[in-house]
Parts: sequence; structure tokens; C-alpha cells
Amino acid sequence: MFDLSWQDWVLGVGQLVLFLALIPSLITKQKPVLSTSIISALVLSSFATTFISLQLWFGGLATTFSALAWYTLAWQRYKQINSKTQNPNKKIK
Repeated sequence: MFDLSWQDWVLGVGQLVLFLALIPSLITKQKPVLSTSIISALVLSSFATTFISLQLWFGGLATTFSALAWYTLAWQRYKQINSKTQNPNKKIK
């Protein structure tokens, strides 16, 4: 198994908590602004790449999960916007 440093544990647990905090946004109809989701996903992807390059495996993996959640939110919001464009009478809260 990997010998994880305390820094890896702190980064990993912190990112897992942030990932868990996104779950309500993933399952409800209300979504963050598209640009916020895209920027968050891209920045977290760069963080994950950096962590993995430093062999901070747990932090990198947990950050990847958070980035994927933001990409999912961006996709969900994009679909909402597209749906509203096609059906202008539909309200998005």
C-alpha cells in the first residue's frame, strides 16, 4: 500500500468533504452558474494533476472526484440552459 504523508491525508480528506458538499447540488434541480462550474472543474483538474505529479495520491484522487462533480454540474446546467432555449415557457429555478 502507499505510504501517505500527513499533507496527502489533509488534502484528501478536505477534498472528500468538499465533494460530499456538492452532492445536494448534483441531485437537485438548482445548479450553479455554468461559468462557475467550468472554472471550478478546470482549476481542480490542474490541482489534481499537480498533486499526482507530487505523488500525493489520495489528495490527487479526491481532487479528481471533486473536479468530476463540477464537470457534471456544468453539464447539468448546460442541459438546463439548452432545454430552456428549446422550450422558452419552462421556468428554471
